[in-house]
Amino acid sequence: MSSLTGSSISSTYDRLLSLPSGGGDTVNLVALTDGDGTTTFALKLATNKADIQGTLTVGANTDGYDVKFFGNASGAYMLWDESIDDLILGGDAGMGIGTTSPSHQIDVQGTGIKTIRVLSTDDDTAVRIAAGGAAKDSFLYFDCEGDDSGARIYYSHNATPANQIMIFDVGDTNDVTAMNILGNGKIGMGDASPDAWLTINQAADNDNILSFKSSNVTHGFTSITETDTYTLFAKTDGDGGGCKMISLRDATGADASVLEFEAYGQNAASTSKSTSSRSIVEVYASLHDGSNAYADITADGNVFGVKCRRGGANVTIAVIDEDGEIHSDGGAQSAYDSYDDAHLVRSFDLSHGNNVINSKFDKFINYNHEKLAELKLVGREEDGTPNHFINVTGMQRLHNGAIWQQYEEHQKLLNAFVKLAEKTIGLDEAKALIEDNEIKKLGEV
Repeated sequence: MSSLTGSSISSTYDRLLSLPSGGGDTVNLVALTDGDGTTTFALKLATNKADIQGTLTVGANTDGYDVKFFGNASGAYMLWDESIDDLILGGDAGMGIGTTSPSHQIDVQGTGIKTIRVLSTDDDTAVRIAAGGAAKDSFLYFDCEGDDSGARIYYSHNATPANQIMIFDVGDTNDVTAMNILGNGKIGMGDASPDAWLTINQAADNDNILSFKSSNVTHGFTSITETDTYTLFAKTDGDGGGCKMISLRDATGADASVLEFEAYGQNAASTSKSTSSRSIVEVYASLHDGSNAYADITADGNVFGVKCRRGGANVTIAVIDEDGEIHSDGGAQSAYDSYDDAHLVRSFDLSHGNNVINSKFDKFINYNHEKLAELKLVGREEDGTPNHFINVTGMQRLHNGAIWQQYEEHQKLLNAFVKLAEKTIGLDEAKALIEDNEIKKLGEV
């Protein structure tokens, strides 16, 4: 038994209101119409569902209520939580936009380009995810609404997998491409068609193309680069190209090395000494003939050089030319004429003793290993002990001096011989003896 009093319904049974359907599937429970008879709100009850025509409002402004809908799967639901003003999808619940069968937690489908945007109204910064279009692209946009600044990452599917491309654009609406990643794995920075696994294209810029940094480094050489940069790569000439590598180091540590090349191989090193010999570390040089072919180095052309800072200027101190000849700056080197050069040469052999045949004249040698080190003909260990690390150019000068000194002694001996011959066999016989033996005195042709 139920009764209706005013605007309230009361019941003494377990149902507040039970309405027969009259044999149909739907019961029109509430219908509101305006003055001209148009229905503005209706509530219909049907089998396992309720149809609402019009706006359903739960609560009032600032005074709301939770609304929760459960799904078919256990634990799946959609909840409007009025306490935090958030819409929550719980469990395995998902959202489909443009589809009745979402296959992801949020699934947006449809024709043309579809976009999801997240925008901050504080500063107009936004992120957009988009897909679709004739180019079959997928996009990720980084925008600032109201100006042209932004960036995007997009992937083009409009090709075979090997020729598909991921593009990173930066800047304004001109879309400056910063990097491309091809489907084959090659990366181009400033280059849309990289010809290597990593291609960096600096276009017409002449600044450094690559730099390596470390927060441990503070070399202070800021006239070249920033103080934490320890390696730079650049062109040797702004218009012509070439490669220049700059290595910088601070004063940390006792080791003075700044640039090192290391090579490790497994095959035995070649012992051949010929024009076809191979080495573990090799440097190759060639010229270009102007027609895409190799060209020989110019006769006597310099192939390899060493420069240093000396006397306030950058000067070349050694050169290897195309004949394999080694040239060094002899003007900066001194001779050993104030010493008995032959004695110095012999003192080096005696200092190491390898395959040296003892001579009765060795006891007259005036110099020792220490003297060789003082004259920088050999090196020293860190503790100052002389070693057998030879100063090659110094030894060359020493041998030159020894040859000249021995020539002088020979001339002195020749003069004495001529005078002795004149006294013993006469002047004419002495001259004939010298001519027969093709002996020439200094100054004679």
